[in-house]
Amino acid sequence: MRRSSPIGKPAVLTPESSSIQGVAVPKHMPEANLKPMDEVFRQIGLTDEPDSETPPPQNGALVSTPRHFEPSGEDVVLAGEKLPGEVMFLPMSKIRKGKYQPRRVFDQEKLALLANTIEDNGGLNNAIVVRPLPDGNYELIAGERRFLAHELLRKHTIYALVRHLTDEEAAVLSVADNDAREDLTDFERGVSYKQLLDDKIVQNQTELSRRVGRSMATISRCLAYFKLPSPVIGMLEENPELIGNRVVADLVALSDQGHTETVIAAASRIRDGSSQDSSINWAKSEVRKKDHPHTPSPPKHIAYKERTQLDARIDGRKVILTPPKGVNPEEVLKYLEEMLKDPS
Repeated sequence: MRRSSPIGKPAVLTPESSSIQGVAVPKHMPEANLKPMDEVFRQIGLTDEPDSETPPPQNGALVSTPRHFEPSGEDVVLAGEKLPGEVMFLPMSKIRKGKYQPRRVFDQEKLALLANTIEDNGGLNNAIVVRPLPDGNYELIAGERRFLAHELLRKHTIYALVRHLTDEEAAVLSVADNDAREDLTDFERGVSYKQLLDDKIVQNQTELSRRVGRSMATISRCLAYFKLPSPVIGMLEENPELIGNRVVADLVALSDQGHTETVIAAASRIRDGSSQDSSINWAKSEVRKKDHPHTPSPPKHIAYKERTQLDARIDGRKVILTPPKGVNPEEVLKYLEEMLKDPS
């Protein structure tokens, strides 16, 4: 029989009172982790929401008592291990921008809005993520928009989570953090994917898909941009939104067929203000003209006076008459005019 418990206290099942034979019930159940996801993201530095809980120091020195960060079950896991770190204020002058930042263009208006919010709220709640470098500086891993907003505000220090990461861990975490941003273009995602592959951080697209949490279809679509001619890639570096994911496959197909100049011309038309759809249609039309050029019809013979004949051929909407040697073309034209006036 189950034992009664005092009023106001929960009943605790002992191993002897378990209703399943042979299964022991622990005396103390572990506490549930009920932290909201936004708190988890702020804790590991993956959101841009500023807050006033932790105002920065006024001088440029490091905080004297850094707070140790212990990872929870929801933290980002790299190479099978949770990555602890220390939260502190770092001098802005000691932070170096990371190599794996794919974003080519930062919206200055949005940066200004973020800077105003940080200023109004008195600082950041979620720290940027950095790792220490051998020269005593720090490499920025996640939070470049927050860092740039602090530069706009001319701040001397910034709230940072310092993690001791290998080159591989830093690269993957930086790409994964940026890849989660909805406003990143497919070309910019492709830039970071290509870097991981070129630097042998990942060995193939399958591993890349697993490490950054994207489908193989997404990986292939983003990497397709680098099959375009180099002048087009240069245009994308200046404007990552120039060519969307709906039309990149068409341009790559035309480029693979050897129509490089047509693809470059189509991209230039988009850059100069034409719509993507109209530029693609124009490119396909140009390719059809080159692949199937118009062949003039063979000449026919038309009687002209006595035994003389004119060679006649049709070229599109034109009728071309060629008189034989010794016949004045003006006489032929006059003859035709007379014939048209009096067809009988």
